[in-house]
Amino acid sequence: MDDSVESSFERLLLNLGSDKSRRSYKIDWDRYCRWLEERKINVVAARPRHVEEHILSLQEKGCERSTCGRALSVIRAVYSILVRDEMLETNPAREVKNPKFDSTPNTPHLNEEQVRQLLSLPNETWKERREHLVLCLLFGLGWRRSEIARMQVEDFVDGTVTGIVKGDKPLTVGVPAWLLEKIESWCVFANIEAGPLLPRAPQDKKGVSDDMVYLIVKDAAKKAGLKITPHGLRRTNITIGGELGVTLKERQLSVGHSSQSTTERYDKARDAAKNAPGQVFADIVGGVRGTGVTAAVAAFRERKEP
Repeated sequence: MDDSVESSFERLLLNLGSDKSRRSYKIDWDRYCRWLEERKINVVAARPRHVEEHILSLQEKGCERSTCGRALSVIRAVYSILVRDEMLETNPAREVKNPKFDSTPNTPHLNEEQVRQLLSLPNETWKERREHLVLCLLFGLGWRRSEIARMQVEDFVDGTVTGIVKGDKPLTVGVPAWLLEKIESWCVFANIEAGPLLPRAPQDKKGVSDDMVYLIVKDAAKKAGLKITPHGLRRTNITIGGELGVTLKERQLSVGHSSQSTTERYDKARDAAKNAPGQVFADIVGGVRGTGVTAAVAAFRERKEP
C-alpha cells in the first residue's frame, strides 16, 4: 500500500468511534490489500470484478454472511475516501453486492439435555457463580453477548430488564422468575447492590467485556464437552422456546429482533414488558414455573429503597 493510500486510510481510522471499529477496519482492509498484492494488483487499479472476487473468496473460505458484508462495507468506505482525496474517479466497490448465502442458520445450538449439562457445571466459587449467571442470562433472555456484558443491577425493575440492543434501540422485556432468583442469589453472594451485574473481579467497579463473555462460554463449553458460543445460546433460546410453545411474536420481541412495521414493533414492545417467554425453560434449569412478581423482584425493590 503506497504512502498516499495509507495516509488516507489512517485519517479514516481516526474518524471511527471506537478502538474496536478501528481494529476491525484494519483487519478487513489489510486482508484485502494482501489479496490484491498476491495477484499483483495495485489498490488504486482494482476494478469491481476484483472486489467481487475477493468477497467470493471469503465465502469460499467459509466466512459467514456478516463477515463478508462487513469486509465489503470496509472496502467501500476506504475507496470512498480515496475518491474524495482524488486518487480515484470512481469507487470500484460501490456496485458490488454480497454473494448469496444459504439462509439456514449454521450456528450450533443445544437441545434441552445439553442445556442441563452446561448449567450443571460446578457453581461454588465467585468465578464459577458469575460464569453460571452469564450462561443463564444468555440462554434465559436470548440476548447478545455485548448486551449481557453491559447489564447493570439498576436495569432490572419490577420483573423486567431494560437494555440497549443492536441498532441502539432500547428494549424492555420480562425476566423469567427462575432467572430473577438466580440474579438475586448472585447479588447477595457477591454483595452487589448497584453497578455492573457481572464485575470483572470481586469488588471491581468495571463489568466484563463482550470478549470476556465469549471466553466464559467457550471455557464452560469445553468443560461440559459441548460446542457452543454466546450466539449459539441465543439460537438455543429461540429454538427451544418454539418447541415449548412460545409464539414467534414473543420470541422475536424478547430477543430484540426488528419487525417490518414501526407501529407493530411499538405494540409488541408494550407486550414485552408484561411477558417473560423464558419462563418456559424453568423445568430445564430446575426453576419454578409461574408468572408475576416473585420474591426475587420484591428483594430487588427492598434493596433499592433508601
